[in-house]
Amino acid sequence: MQAHYAGAVPLDLLGSEQDRIARRLAFLDAQINAGDIEYEQAKAHLDDCLALAGDMHAIYMSIDDSLRRIANQAFFDKLIVTDDDTIHGEPGVPFNVFLDRDVQTLAVRQQGRTAESGTQTGDVVRLNNDLLVGPEGLEPPTLSV
Repeated sequence: MQAHYAGAVPLDLLGSEQDRIARRLAFLDAQINAGDIEYEQAKAHLDDCLALAGDMHAIYMSIDDSLRRIANQAFFDKLIVTDDDTIHGEPGVPFNVFLDRDVQTLAVRQQGRTAESGTQTGDVVRLNNDLLVGPEGLEPPTLSV
Protein backbone atom coordinates (compact mmCIF):
# COMPACT_ATOMS: atom_id res chain seq x y z
CA MET A 1 0.00 0.00 0.00
CA GLN A 2 2.83 2.39 0.80
CA ALA A 3 4.31 1.79 -2.66
CA HIS A 4 0.91 2.54 -4.22
CA TYR A 5 0.52 5.72 -2.15
CA ALA A 6 4.00 6.78 -3.21
CA GLY A 7 3.01 6.30 -6.86
CA ALA A 8 5.46 3.42 -7.43
CA VAL A 9 2.78 0.72 -8.02
CA PRO A 10 -0.28 1.36 -10.18
CA LEU A 11 -3.69 0.37 -8.76
CA ASP A 12 -4.38 -2.26 -11.46
CA LEU A 13 -1.08 -4.03 -10.71
CA LEU A 14 -1.83 -3.93 -7.00
CA GLY A 15 -5.29 -5.44 -7.64
CA SER A 16 -3.98 -8.22 -9.89
CA GLU A 17 -1.30 -9.06 -7.33
CA GLN A 18 -3.93 -9.26 -4.59
CA ASP A 19 -6.00 -11.59 -6.78
CA ARG A 20 -2.96 -13.80 -7.43
CA ILE A 21 -2.17 -13.99 -3.72
CA ALA A 22 -5.80 -14.77 -2.86
CA ARG A 23 -5.88 -17.61 -5.46
CA ARG A 24 -2.63 -19.03 -4.11
CA LEU A 25 -3.92 -18.88 -0.53
CA ALA A 26 -7.16 -20.64 -1.55
CA PHE A 27 -5.12 -23.34 -3.32
CA LEU A 28 -2.89 -23.83 -0.26
CA ASP A 29 -5.92 -24.00 2.05
CA ALA A 30 -7.43 -26.69 -0.18
CA GLN A 31 -4.14 -28.64 -0.08
CA ILE A 32 -4.01 -28.41 3.71
CA ASN A 33 -7.61 -29.58 4.03
CA ALA A 34 -6.97 -32.49 1.65
CA GLY A 35 -3.89 -33.44 3.67
CA ASP A 36 -5.89 -33.35 6.90
CA ILE A 37 -8.51 -35.67 5.40
CA GLU A 38 -5.85 -38.07 4.10
CA TYR A 39 -4.11 -38.05 7.47
CA GLU A 40 -7.34 -38.82 9.33
CA GLN A 41 -8.18 -41.64 6.90
CA ALA A 42 -4.68 -43.13 7.19
CA LYS A 43 -4.74 -42.84 10.99
CA ALA A 44 -8.15 -44.56 11.15
CA HIS A 45 -6.87 -47.35 8.88
CA LEU A 46 -3.75 -47.84 11.00
CA ASP A 47 -5.82 -47.84 14.19
CA ASP A 48 -8.04 -50.57 12.70
CA CYS A 49 -5.00 -52.62 11.65
CA LEU A 50 -3.40 -52.22 15.09
CA ALA A 51 -6.62 -53.39 16.72
CA LEU A 52 -6.62 -56.48 14.49
CA ALA A 53 -2.92 -57.14 15.06
CA GLY A 54 -3.40 -56.80 18.83
CA ASP A 55 -4.78 -60.31 19.16
CA MET A 56 -4.85 -62.02 15.79
CA HIS A 57 -5.05 -65.44 17.39
CA ALA A 58 -8.23 -64.62 19.32
CA ILE A 59 -9.82 -63.18 16.18
CA TYR A 60 -8.77 -66.23 14.15
CA MET A 61 -10.17 -68.66 16.71
CA SER A 62 -13.49 -66.79 16.96
CA ILE A 63 -14.39 -66.98 13.26
CA ASP A 64 -15.55 -69.80 10.98
CA ASP A 65 -13.45 -71.49 8.27
CA SER A 66 -14.62 -69.26 5.41
CA LEU A 67 -13.63 -66.15 7.34
CA ARG A 68 -10.34 -67.74 8.41
CA ARG A 69 -9.31 -67.91 4.77
CA ILE A 70 -10.05 -64.20 4.38
CA ALA A 71 -8.14 -63.46 7.61
CA ASN A 72 -5.15 -65.44 6.32
CA GLN A 73 -5.20 -63.43 3.09
CA ALA A 74 -5.47 -60.16 5.05
CA PHE A 75 -2.70 -60.93 7.55
CA PHE A 76 -0.21 -62.86 5.40
CA ASP A 77 1.43 -62.72 1.98
CA LYS A 78 2.50 -66.37 2.33
CA LEU A 79 1.75 -69.28 4.63
CA ILE A 80 4.20 -72.15 4.26
CA VAL A 81 3.26 -75.57 5.67
CA THR A 82 6.18 -77.98 5.92
CA ASP A 83 6.10 -81.81 5.87
CA ASP A 84 6.14 -81.92 9.68
CA ASP A 85 3.04 -79.63 9.80
CA THR A 86 5.04 -76.60 10.94
CA ILE A 87 3.52 -73.38 9.62
CA HIS A 88 5.62 -70.34 8.76
CA GLY A 89 3.86 -67.12 7.82
CA GLU A 90 5.18 -64.08 5.99
CA PRO A 91 3.02 -61.15 7.14
CA GLY A 92 1.59 -58.85 4.51
CA VAL A 93 1.39 -55.06 4.54
CA PRO A 94 0.94 -53.37 7.05
CA PHE A 95 1.17 -56.34 9.45
CA ASN A 96 4.76 -57.01 8.34
CA VAL A 97 5.69 -53.75 10.10
CA PHE A 98 3.50 -54.29 13.17
CA LEU A 99 4.84 -57.82 13.70
CA ASP A 100 8.51 -56.95 13.09
CA ARG A 101 10.44 -57.54 16.34
CA ASP A 102 12.82 -54.62 15.71
CA VAL A 103 9.92 -52.21 15.15
CA GLN A 104 8.19 -53.48 18.29
CA THR A 105 11.38 -53.05 20.33
CA LEU A 106 11.86 -49.50 19.07
CA ALA A 107 8.20 -48.66 19.75
CA VAL A 108 8.40 -49.95 23.33
CA ARG A 109 11.68 -48.11 23.88
CA GLN A 110 10.24 -44.87 22.47
CA GLN A 111 7.07 -45.26 24.54
CA GLY A 112 9.21 -45.62 27.67
CA ARG A 113 11.24 -42.52 26.81
CA THR A 114 8.12 -40.48 26.17
CA ALA A 115 6.59 -41.59 29.47
CA GLU A 116 9.81 -40.91 31.40
CA SER A 117 10.63 -37.53 29.88
CA GLY A 118 7.05 -36.28 29.71
CA THR A 119 7.84 -34.80 26.32
CA GLN A 120 4.94 -33.31 24.45
CA THR A 121 6.48 -33.91 21.04
CA GLY A 122 6.33 -37.70 21.09
CA ASP A 123 3.22 -37.84 18.91
CA VAL A 124 4.30 -35.26 16.34
CA VAL A 125 4.56 -36.80 12.88
CA ARG A 126 8.13 -37.05 11.53
CA LEU A 127 9.67 -35.49 14.65
CA ASN A 128 12.56 -37.55 15.92
CA ASN A 129 13.79 -36.48 19.35
CA ASP A 130 16.69 -38.94 19.14
CA LEU A 131 18.40 -36.97 16.40
CA LEU A 132 18.25 -33.44 17.82
CA VAL A 133 21.26 -31.13 17.59
CA GLY A 134 23.40 -31.30 20.71
CA PRO A 135 24.29 -28.36 22.95
CA GLU A 136 27.37 -27.64 20.82
CA GLY A 137 25.10 -26.59 17.94
CA LEU A 138 25.56 -26.94 14.19
CA GLU A 139 28.50 -24.60 13.71
CA PRO A 140 32.03 -26.03 13.93
CA PRO A 141 33.91 -25.03 17.09
CA THR A 142 36.02 -21.90 16.78
CA LEU A 143 38.97 -20.76 18.77
CA SER A 144 38.30 -17.86 21.13
CA VAL A 145 40.38 -14.77 20.63
